[in-house]
Amino acid sequence: MRLLLSEPPDARLRSAGLICVENGHITVLPFDDLCDPSTGGVRVRMVNVHSEHYRVARKYMIRLEPPDLQDPEMEEKLAQAARVTPKGFAKAFAGAVTSAQG
Repeated sequence: MRLLLSEPPDARLRSAGLICVENGHITVLPFDDLCDPSTGGVRVRMVNVHSEHYRVARKYMIRLEPPDLQDPEMEEKLAQAARVTPKGFAKAFAGAVTSAQG
């Protein structure tokens, strides 16, 4: 919230940044810092999936899971929200489905 409500000290954060936890502190990384200059792609950052921060974030994030696309009623609601047909929704978002983990 501080990033959104304030004038960031780093001009690169005025347009976008990745909010993350580093060494126990919430920080914002400019997207430019995440890119590998040799490839232009985003560098992979590993996440400690056993940390409390991860467990809390995972519990409260909104994500698609396999049962969402296996339940016709839920799939219809999701398709309506995305303004597509249920088949179109399943096709477009099947790759975004995550397996349930803690």
